[in-house]
Parts: sequence; structure tokens; C-alpha cells
Amino acid sequence: MSPTQAERVATSDRALIDAAIELIAERGYDRSTLAAIGEQAGYSRGLVTQRSGNKENLLREDRQSTRLNPRH
Repeated sequence: MSPTQAERVATSDRALIDAAIELIAERGYDRSTLAAIGEQAGYSRGLVTQRSGNKENLLREDRQSTRLNPRH
């Protein structure tokens, strides 16, 4: 059975968040671009921008998902 649209969105969102955290840990916040985050996650910069708008919002999404699902 194929994943649902919601499952695909959740998977790509998690990949983007994980890539952002990894790159920021390696390079620092200012040197981690949306393009690099997208590339690290296997997606385009456009998807990162569409989903989050900027790095701050992307990291905020991680904080919110961790509060909603503490087993993350």
C-alpha cells in the first residue's frame, strides 16, 4: 500500500528538519542555507521555502513536533 499524501508530507518535513539540525550543528546557523538544507534532505530549496519560509520557522516546527510527540 502506498503512503498517503499526509504521510509523504510528514516524511519530507521530518527529513527537512533533520537536515537543518545536522547542517546547523556542522556549519552554524548563518552558514546553513535553505538550499543546503533542501539538498541534504534530498529535496529542493523551493520545498523548504514552501513548507517553512525560513530556517527559524523550520526549527520552530521541530520544537512543536517534539512537544506533540515526545518519542521523536
